[in-house]
Amino acid sequence: MKKLILVILFSLTYFLGLSQPGIDSLKKLLAVAKTDSSRTRITIDLSKAFFSINLDSAIYYARQGVERARSFHDSGNELESQLTLADALSERDIPQSMQVYYQALQLAEKNNDRIAMGDCYKAIGLLHLYLGNGDLYADYLQKAIIVYNEVNAVSLVAGCYAEIGGVYVESKQDSARYYLNLAAKDSFNQRSPYYAYYWARLESNDNPQKARAFFKQSLQLSNDHANLRAQSLANRWLSMFYQKQGQTDSAIIAARNGLVAAQQLNFLRGIMNNSAQLTSLYKNLNQTDSAYKYMGIMIVAKDSLLSPEKINQIQNAIITEQQRVQKLQLEKKSLQDRIKLYASLAIGLVLLLFALFFYRNQRRIQRSNKLLQVQSEEISKKRAELQQSFDTLKTTQAQLIQSEKMASLGELTAGIAHEIQNPLNFVNNFSEVNIELLAEMNEEIGKGNFTEVI
Repeated sequence: MKKLILVILFSLTYFLGLSQPGIDSLKKLLAVAKTDSSRTRITIDLSKAFFSINLDSAIYYARQGVERARSFHDSGNELESQLTLADALSERDIPQSMQVYYQALQLAEKNNDRIAMGDCYKAIGLLHLYLGNGDLYADYLQKAIIVYNEVNAVSLVAGCYAEIGGVYVESKQDSARYYLNLAAKDSFNQRSPYYAYYWARLESNDNPQKARAFFKQSLQLSNDHANLRAQSLANRWLSMFYQKQGQTDSAIIAARNGLVAAQQLNFLRGIMNNSAQLTSLYKNLNQTDSAYKYMGIMIVAKDSLLSPEKINQIQNAIITEQQRVQKLQLEKKSLQDRIKLYASLAIGLVLLLFALFFYRNQRRIQRSNKLLQVQSEEISKKRAELQQSFDTLKTTQAQLIQSEKMASLGELTAGIAHEIQNPLNFVNNFSEVNIELLAEMNEEIGKGNFTEVI
């Protein structure tokens, strides 16, 4: 009993101790903000700040953020406001949340915002998990991991691994341990109260001591971050852990703490699950009044969250999204077919142009070859003529050389003859003188003039 009182006092201290200096500062900034962009940004931050302590306020500010962003066509802030709004609605109104996520997904695709697309896939997958659609949950988480990896968002991929590990805790413990260890590589998960209670649930069967330590860590982190949602979820699983250990009083205290946190946040899923846990506990204790009390709370929360009308709305939203995706796939296929057709036509046109180019080039080569052949024949003809001229020239040159030789020989002969002629003329002249002298001498002899002869 003393332990029960201490736990209740701790719980009251926690909830009464919640403060919001950050929220007050944001409200003051919103009051003095002058630009549409800054007001929208502050409104989004306010919605996120309220998410863990007051879902009504979170939804209110998120809607304001969407309206303000749309009014001046700020698609980036509109997308973030939609994601914030859908996050808040996911704990209160799943059909609306799913519709807003689908709208955000379309805007993210339009903006080619891969991070936002991954956030939408992950959140839609978690909604399907709440609804018991495990296959769709796995498909959407896989899509989220793919787009996160495309932009190397390591921390966000680790967050997906943590969620997958949390889902596998009850059914595939080896897989759960594998994915939780993958998630541990990111420091953000190590500071997450959700990640801590995933480990607590995993260790609850084989190592109760470790499980208690992880539950304590999760509750401490929830307290440090004033996170009522995590407080509600962790206490619900802690209650189930105590129930397995046969510690019914502690189980009741934990479930009550989880219910109080969920009611303060107006977290319908937390209200439903914790009240269902309390119903089970009191039913086992044969405390019918308490069991009916919490069953009533559970039924009201379940009707608000998962009434037949809302289930229909969810199914309609899913069908509408499937039709949109199918339409996009058909448009994508049609576009791909058109691209293939245009590509084929373009390739055909390119091949035709190449054929024309090669044909013209071949014709040009043929003309060039023909011209070269004519030029070659002309060159051969010219060459023959030149050869003949060369031969004639050589003959003429030889004749000229011979003529020059003969002329030189003639000149030489004339020179020699001239040189011979001079002494010959002298001899002739001397002979003529001698003849004349002999004639005169004979004449004188005839006269008997021997003195003159001598």
